Amino acid sequence: MVQSADGEQVHVRTVQRNLEKEGLKAYVQQRKPGLTLNHRKERLEFAKAHLHWTVEQWKTVMFSDESTISRVGSFGKKFYYCTKEHKRLKPHQIKETKQSGGGKIMVWGCMTCRGVGDLCWIPGTINSEGYLDVLKDYVLASRDWYGMDPATFIFQQDNARVHTARIVKDFFDESNITVLEWCHSIVECSFTSPSAPPRVSASPSSKALRLPHTLA
Repeated sequence: MVQSADGEQVHVRTVQRNLEKEGLKAYVQQRKPGLTLNHRKERLEFAKAHLHWTVEQWKTVMFSDESTISRVGSFGKKFYYCTKEHKRLKPHQIKETKQSGGGKIMVWGCMTCRGVGDLCWIPGTINSEGYLDVLKDYVLASRDWYGMDPATFIFQQDNARVHTARIVKDFFDESNITVLEWCHSIVECSFTSPSAPPRVSASPSSKALRLPHTLA
């Protein structure tokens, strides 16, 4: 039961029926980053600053991000349809689970206008030293693989603490890498490319494992 503004008790289903009669339908709230007023101002300033960038300018940028992957299934919901009379569960109506959730892995990846770069497996969590290893092992290699001009090359990363550590900033300065000024939760990268070259290395470092551009 719910209580109306004037104190009258109303059944939830009654409210739902009246909303449906008015053509209203319930939707699940979308998950979006929480943005403060300052975050919104930063995003607007970013948009204005890059409003007139040409395609050729954007082609000089390498975008990067970390992502967590579930080892079993996905983190999202799966649905099936059946009649009310159907009681017996069938295989397609079950989402299998594993003890302790089945585990997950973290990866770092990058992409350019020419295709995706190397994918790096990150065991456990990542700190500034580990992120520095990723930059040294993968960013320059992926840049050179696609023949991007070091003089105009721009690297994008978000503002996570490990990305803005002093040793990381020193690496960019020493390597003459321009970092694209980013703002809070502006975009999530998706590392998929049907035309990426099959470059593979089976020699993992102590903190990162190089994987192929395309995973079969």
